[in-house]
Amino acid sequence: MSATRAHIARVVPQLGGAIAGRALPIIGNLAFTIMVARQYGAAALGIAGTVQLVVRVSGEAWARGWPTAIVAESISLRSADTWALGHQRLTRLAVSLRSRLVPAGAIVVGAGVAGGLISPAHAVIACSVALGTLAFAAVRINAGLAVALSRPAVSAAADLGLGSALASVGLILAPPFDTAAAAAAWASALFAAGLVVGAVFQARLLRHPGEVRPPPVVRNTTARDRLYIATNAVLTPAVTLLAPLTLNWRAAAADAGAFVGVFRLGVAGPVVLSIISPIYLKRLAARQRRSRLLSLLEAQGVGLAMFLPYALLCLIAPEIVLSLLGGELSGETHLLRLIIIGQALNVATGPTAQTLNVAGRARHDTASQVLALVVAAVAIGLQPPTAEAAAIAIIISQAVRNASALWATWRR
Repeated sequence: MSATRAHIARVVPQLGGAIAGRALPIIGNLAFTIMVARQYGAAALGIAGTVQLVVRVSGEAWARGWPTAIVAESISLRSADTWALGHQRLTRLAVSLRSRLVPAGAIVVGAGVAGGLISPAHAVIACSVALGTLAFAAVRINAGLAVALSRPAVSAAADLGLGSALASVGLILAPPFDTAAAAAAWASALFAAGLVVGAVFQARLLRHPGEVRPPPVVRNTTARDRLYIATNAVLTPAVTLLAPLTLNWRAAAADAGAFVGVFRLGVAGPVVLSIISPIYLKRLAARQRRSRLLSLLEAQGVGLAMFLPYALLCLIAPEIVLSLLGGELSGETHLLRLIIIGQALNVATGPTAQTLNVAGRARHDTASQVLALVVAAVAIGLQPPTAEAAAIAIIISQAVRNASALWATWRR
């Protein structure tokens, strides 16, 4: 009994810190979505929301799996060496930004605008994607470093909400725009700038008081799996990105905006998982299989306890939640219910994907995610181009991924 009380005494403050760290990003994501939808309409939200998801996918690709790899390495490294490893990855990102991305992007975008190939609004969107990609990669590496250094509150802020929160301040003073593309360009530029500020702020919070050492040599086992870890980090948001991309292409930006807006309101599942994952991630990387599984069961229970009250509100009275988005999207009650049901499956499964990645079984997660991506692509392609059909496709693909990841986690 005393051991249980001691465990609860450790977990509760960590949970409180993680929730506090997630508060600003959650509010930021909601504020960004609500303000764009209300001020500029669903079409502008469809474009800006798709830009955000593109930044997330490409940013994870630039991070190359290091957020998770740093956590795995930290088990056998001293804190100073772990910090040095994260500092090295951030330095390389800064070099890429200065020496590659900025010059190349300026040339390509400048030539496109001068030649009339792209409009100024689309040029701003392209630059926002490029800048946001590098900034989000830095945010994610900072997150891995925070988990490795047992500072989950800093890690909990590592998602798109960090940039959205700062962008929302700029949206308050936003001027009127004639087109949805122009409004989306303004919102996307503010979002990219917000990610840059957020990444710098995170790095300040994680500043090491001592001297920066040369980076340590990483374990071969982790290096072998890093390609799979990086692939998994990209595939997770890529499945969701399929929906608004397809809707922008096959239907209209307003349909993509409906999916993005309602998905943001129903995204409590990933939010809960992002709160509990930093707390349990190092325990999920434990060498003993029994310890890993017990930690996973505990994370599932805590996650459901946090998620169910909001889920019930969305299922019973979706109109109350949807009223935040304004009149154009206030009638998407069925879509909200669909998304909440899908997120309930995610939370009930728990952070199985993270368990596979940090426990040396990243290839199993890669296989489950590739299968989910194929299922989502086929389901979206075969169904009519509507927001509800896209949500059903995403739910089916997530169920396939969760089932396969859960099986791989529990099998010997």
